[in-house]
Parts: sequence; C-alpha cells; structure tokens
Amino acid sequence: VIVRLPRIALRFPQAAAVLNGGIGLDKSLNFSGDLSLERTLVARFVKNPKLLSALTSSGPLVVPIRITGKAAAPVVVPDLGAVRSRLEAAVRKGVEEKARSVVREAIKKKQLPPKEELPTKDEIRDFMKKF
Repeated sequence: VIVRLPRIALRFPQAAAVLNGGIGLDKSLNFSGDLSLERTLVARFVKNPKLLSALTSSGPLVVPIRITGKAAAPVVVPDLGAVRSRLEAAVRKGVEEKARSVVREAIKKKQLPPKEELPTKDEIRDFMKKF
C-alpha cells in the first residue's frame, strides 16, 4: 500500500523542488520531480564561467531527480532517463535553430546550395538519432 502525494513543493534558501510520488506503509519512498538550483548555488560547484552561464542563462538549473530508499535514509539521484530526454530535446532545438540561421543567412546572401547537395529528410533523421 502506498500513500500517494500528487504534488509536493519544497523551498530552500537557494533551491526548490517539486515532487510527486508516494510513501509506502513500510516507509519506502518513491518520488520523482525537479530540483531547481539558483545560480549562486550552482556557482559553488561549477567553477567554469562559460559553463555556469550556459547552465543558468535561462534561470535556475533544473535537475530531474528520483528519491527512493526509506524515510529514515532517503536516496536522491538524478533521473538519468529524464536528463537524457531533456539533453536530446536541447540538442535538437539547438540544431534546428542553427540550421534556420544558416538558411536565413544563405537566402539573404543568395548563396543557397543546389537542391541535390542538401541532405534528405531521412539523412537528417538518421543524423538526429545519433544524439
């Protein structure tokens, strides 16, 4: 039997978490959610200024997490599946934005390559699968 908690919001001085999941009658934990870390907190462990800026340029660094274990000894780990999905989405978005920019610039300069030199949809799809 699990007691379901649909949304738990926790606030800390430089971080916040939004979780959902439940607690078993045996005090086992099964939660997932997001941990948002403010730039000042991230700066304590990310010393490279460019990386810090990239991680926090649009606001707090959001790390998907899972919490398992028992109430007396919780285990908090990054949710690697969610991290991977978010990274893939970010890479796709970046590639799409770069492609749009290159095409706009080529149109502006009237320097478009011939159609036969452009990648096909299948080639683009296969390329994106690598990420």
